[in-house]
Amino acid sequence: MAMASRSFLKFPAFIGAAFLLAAAIGGEAVSKEPLTDEGAEMTYNALRAAMVESYRAGGDDTAAVYMGWQRFNRVPFLSGTHGGRYSNIYGNAKASAYGLFEKGKPLPKGAVLVRDSFMAAKACLTGNVALGDKTPPGVFACFGPLFVMEKMEKGFNPESGDWQFTMIFPGGTVFGTTKGQGAENVDFCMNCHEAAEPDDFIFYTPEEYRPN
Repeated sequence: MAMASRSFLKFPAFIGAAFLLAAAIGGEAVSKEPLTDEGAEMTYNALRAAMVESYRAGGDDTAAVYMGWQRFNRVPFLSGTHGGRYSNIYGNAKASAYGLFEKGKPLPKGAVLVRDSFMAAKACLTGNVALGDKTPPGVFACFGPLFVMEKMEKGFNPESGDWQFTMIFPGGTVFGTTKGQGAENVDFCMNCHEAAEPDDFIFYTPEEYRPN
C-alpha cells in the first residue's frame, strides 16, 4: 500500500488478543441505533469528508484517496464481522473486477479493496459527530476503523492468498498490517478471510446491496 508515513499503535505484551479485538471492533460506541437504508446513506454522506480527514491523519495515501474509487454497494450495509457497523466497499482500478462479484475472482496483484465503517449510537468514544436532522435526536455518528486489503506479489503470504490486511483507526493510527508492524493485531482478519479461500479470500457485498 502506498503511504507517506504511518503512526502505529503499540500495546504492552501482556494485553491479550481478546482485548485487542474488542478495542478494534466494538469498543467505541454505546447503545447502537438502527438506520433505514435511506438514513444510512444520508448519515454517510454527512460524514464522508470528516471520515477521510480522520483516516488520512496518519499519513496513509490510500486513506486519502479511496473515496474517489468505485464503490461496490448502493447504500451502507451492516457487517456483523466488522463490529456490527455500517460499511462501504471501495476498490482501485486494479480491483474493478470485484464489481463482477463471484465471477470476478481472482483479483490481480495491486488490487486494493477498502472498507470504511461507522455506526449511529447514543454515545461515541471516537468520531463523535452530531448530525442534526440526519439522525434521530440525541444520536451521534461514530467512525469505525478503515479496513484495507491489498493483493501483493505471489508468495507474499500464501496463508492469506497473498493479501495484506491493514486496519487504520479513526485519527489515522494503524492498528496493524500483515507482515509489518502490529501484524499480530490483524491476524484475526486473515483468520476470518480463510473462510472465503475459494473466492480468493474475498467477501462480497450482500446481493441486496449490490449496485443495480
